[in-house]
Amino acid sequence: MGTWGSSVRDGGSRGAGAIVGLWGRVARAWTRLRERVALRRGIRPPPGHERAEFVRALRAELGEECPVRGLVPGTFTLVLQVHGQEVPVPLDNMYRHWASFPDQLAPLVRQLLREIEEVALERPEDHAFVDVATRILPQVCRRSWLAERAPVFGDSAIPHRELGPDLVVCYVLDDPWSAVFVCQAHLRQWGRTEADLYHLALQNLRRTSHLDAPLPDSGPVQVQHGDGYDAARVLLLAQRDPARDLLVAMPSRETLLVGGVEDRAGLEALMSADPRPRMPVSADIYRLESTAVGVRVSADGRESADPERKR
Repeated sequence: MGTWGSSVRDGGSRGAGAIVGLWGRVARAWTRLRERVALRRGIRPPPGHERAEFVRALRAELGEECPVRGLVPGTFTLVLQVHGQEVPVPLDNMYRHWASFPDQLAPLVRQLLREIEEVALERPEDHAFVDVATRILPQVCRRSWLAERAPVFGDSAIPHRELGPDLVVCYVLDDPWSAVFVCQAHLRQWGRTEADLYHLALQNLRRTSHLDAPLPDSGPVQVQHGDGYDAARVLLLAQRDPARDLLVAMPSRETLLVGGVEDRAGLEALMSADPRPRMPVSADIYRLESTAVGVRVSADGRESADPERKR
């Protein structure tokens, strides 16, 4: 397998889509510091099974109104989705309070959500178009993911366009602290349309991408920039090798696999090597199609070998 792309990004900004990776580094450093201080004071870190029990109780208390995106790998930090924004929440203090007063979890959660609403969330009026225009980037999501997390109508609805039978393209503001999805309130405030957003997002993504090298004649390649937008770079393949039939896979936001129709077995092998990606998109393999307005993907006629990864 080859690697197609680079880890370099213009301006040094980090992708909102890579929020888990960014907060993983921050939270791991913070956790190590807290553990050293705690050990000096004779405080042992909480046992793993007790922390797992706390996370289960917290998920149940948050319920469907505040979806949990998952734990940041290697840390005790949970990523919550609140009003279309992904917000990292360190859990150490909440866990210690819960361990002493387990019946107080409900008021703790109410206080947490109130603080997120008041302090952590960004509002559409905070994002003047002139300030964020160069930071708008596309993100590929499953249609089911969008349906579960965003209303169909109103200011909170998320503008999107169809990419394939079960995939859509949404738009995010590339921010180092949280993943802010563009919503209808943004478009109304900016006086823009979804089509305006699409062309601007592609222009911004192209500026941060390094896909000038030709595709190899054989064998699948992995597009890898390390910024959380590699799945979205399928949108930049519209004019690549128009005479060649290409297959693509987007197992996670961080991964785009590309190959010829003869490389299907190789694509399947690469996907099976990471059966539970951090920010999953799709476990399927798609056929790339160029259209008058860009690119779309169609089902390749085979079902995923792992239906549980379809989310």
